[in-house]
Amino acid sequence: MQEQTDIFGRRKYSGAPMDGKKEGDTADFAKDPDGKITPKDSHMRLANPRDPEFMKKHLLYRRAFNYSRGLAANGQLDVGLVFICYQANLADGFIFVQNLLNGEPLEEYISPLAAAISSSCLAWKKAASWDKGCWAYKPV
Repeated sequence: MQEQTDIFGRRKYSGAPMDGKKEGDTADFAKDPDGKITPKDSHMRLANPRDPEFMKKHLLYRRAFNYSRGLAANGQLDVGLVFICYQANLADGFIFVQNLLNGEPLEEYISPLAAAISSSCLAWKKAASWDKGCWAYKPV
């Protein structure tokens, strides 16, 4: 159990960061520069080091959803995780962070099965509503 906690950088049962109490608490890596509380190679710390300069350029709005479909035909648990994230720029966001995660200890335990990339129209920021922004576009 401790290995899982160290690999993720979160407590297994509560989902809290190692220096927190609840899942929604924000880890304070500045108070743990040597990684004694949250290991430096933990998934959480590698993916988001909580550095202000990092956050300016590589911020992801992310959420993971666990699922379980019971037992597979081979008797193993059929469980997984759906990960969704939004960012301003794919190269500075998801791709940059994925490159930070290359070689992390978690890789031993995961098998990505699918990926999809989608983009959203930003015209809505300037329009009063969606029908006057993205969805109003009519190709010629």
